[in-house]
Amino acid sequence: MRCMRRSVLAWSVAWACLLAAAISAETTSGIEAADTTLRGLWTLPPASRPSGTISLSVAPMEVYDADILTFECQIQAKRRVKNVVVTLQVLDEDNTVRSVGETIVQAPEGVTTCLFHWDTSDLPLGEYTAIFETRHSVPEPPARLEVPVRKVTDAQLLADLETLTQRLDELRGVMDGPENSGASVTPLHVRLHIALDIATRARDAAGRRAWRDLDAKLYYMRRTIETIGARLVFAEVSPEVLEATPRPDVGVIQTAGGSFYAEGRPVFLFGARVARPCPEELARLRRYGLNLAVFPIAPADTLSGPDQPADFAARFDSFFAAAKEHNIGLAARLEPCLLGEWAYERWPGLTDKGFVDWTLPGVRETIQRHFEAALPHLAAQRMVKAASLANNPRFKFDSEAVRQAFLERVRAQYPDRPTLNQAWHSHLASFDEITIWDESAQPHEYQNRRAYQFEWQNFHRALGLEYLQSLQNLARRLAPDMLLQFDMSEAAFEVGETRFGVDREAV
Repeated sequence: MRCMRRSVLAWSVAWACLLAAAISAETTSGIEAADTTLRGLWTLPPASRPSGTISLSVAPMEVYDADILTFECQIQAKRRVKNVVVTLQVLDEDNTVRSVGETIVQAPEGVTTCLFHWDTSDLPLGEYTAIFETRHSVPEPPARLEVPVRKVTDAQLLADLETLTQRLDELRGVMDGPENSGASVTPLHVRLHIALDIATRARDAAGRRAWRDLDAKLYYMRRTIETIGARLVFAEVSPEVLEATPRPDVGVIQTAGGSFYAEGRPVFLFGARVARPCPEELARLRRYGLNLAVFPIAPADTLSGPDQPADFAARFDSFFAAAKEHNIGLAARLEPCLLGEWAYERWPGLTDKGFVDWTLPGVRETIQRHFEAALPHLAAQRMVKAASLANNPRFKFDSEAVRQAFLERVRAQYPDRPTLNQAWHSHLASFDEITIWDESAQPHEYQNRRAYQFEWQNFHRALGLEYLQSLQNLARRLAPDMLLQFDMSEAAFEVGETRFGVDREAV
C-alpha cells in the first residue's frame, strides 16, 4: 500500500497556493441569476437563555425583496409580570450595533406577543445577530435570545457556490485519495467526499431557486474547506488523518464470541440504510469509508401475487456485484409488511387495525412464501451477512379462538370465580363472560383495570412472540449460516407498545 503522508512544508505550500488561487480567481456561475437581483432575509436557529420567570422565542422568518423584517417575539411567563421591558439590539459580524429597539409589555401568565420591525435597507449583505433581552422588577438574570439573521442576494449565493465548488475540486486534486486501492478511506477524504456530494445538492437547490436551502449547504461547504485546510497544514504532526489502513474483505466475515472477524482481525461494521438496491449508493458508502449497507427486499419484490413468485433475482444482480466491487457488506430487511398492491385486492381490510393484520387467512402463508423465495437467494450471495425478519412488529389477535385460549389460561391460574373477581375487581357471573379488546368498556370496569390488563397483555404478547419464533425457525432452516435479527424501535415507550407489541427482552 502506498503511503500517503506528505511533509508539512509540501502541504502548507499546496494549501497556501490553493487559497491564493481561490481568492484571486474571478468566477462565473454556471447557473445564471435572474435579470433583477433577488434579495433575501431569513432567520437561523436561535440560542435561548431563559430567566427563572420568562423565556423568549421568535418564529422563523423568510422574506424576499423586502427591507423590513418583522420579528414576532413571544414572551412565555410562568406567572404574571408587570412592565416587562423587551429590548432588541442588532449586531453585525464585527459586533457593531446597527439597530436598537425597545417596548414595554404587560405579561400575564402564559404567552404574550410583541412585534419589532427592523429596517435593513441601509445595511450591507452579511450575517447579523438580533439579541432580545428582558428587564423587569423580579430580581433575576434577564431572559436572552440570540437570533442569527442572513441578508443575501441570489447573485451572491450563486457566486459563492461557484467559488466553493472550485475550491473543493482543487482540494480533490491536492489530496491523493485511496478510492482505487484496497485501503480504508481516511477521515479527511470522508469529509471531502461528503462536501463534494453536498456541492451537487447545492447546485440542485440553486436550480430550484431554493435560496435558503442553498445557503445552508454553502455554510457546510465553507466550514469543511476550512477544516480540511487546517488539517492539511498540520498533517505532519497528526499523520493519522491522511494515512490509510488496510481494509479487510467484508465478504469473509465470521462471528466469534459475539464479535465480527475478517482475515483473523476484529471488524466493526458501520453503514447506512438505502431506500432501494442501487449500486450508486454503495459507491457513495465506499467514498464515505463505510462498510455496510442495509437494503429492503419485500414481498412486493419476490411475489407477484399471494401464490405467484416473481422473477426478482435479476433486479438485484447489479447491486450484489457492486457490493463485491466496493467491498460493502449487506444486511437485508425482509419487510414482511410491505406487500404489493395485489395484497390489498386480496385482503381489503389488511391495514384496518393500523398495521398489517397477520391474522387474516392466507397472510402468514404469503409471508412464508416470501421467506422461502428470498432467503435461499440471499444466502448464496457472498456479501450478504445478515437479515432482519421483521421491523417493529405489531399484532392484534382478536378471534374467538384467541379468547377461548385466554380463558383456558385464566382458569388455570385462578381456581374459582370468586378468586378471579377479587383479583380483577370484577363482577363476573362466569368465566365465559370474559371479553378481549372490549372498546366499549367503561374506565371503572375490569377490562380497564391493571390486573386484567396485565394478564391479557402478557398473554397477547406471548402470541406475537410465538409467531416471531416461527419466522426465526423458518429463516434458520432456509439460511442456516446467516445472522438473523428483528428490528425494534429505539423508543422503549411507544403508543400501543404493551397492547400490540412483543416482549423485547424475549426477542
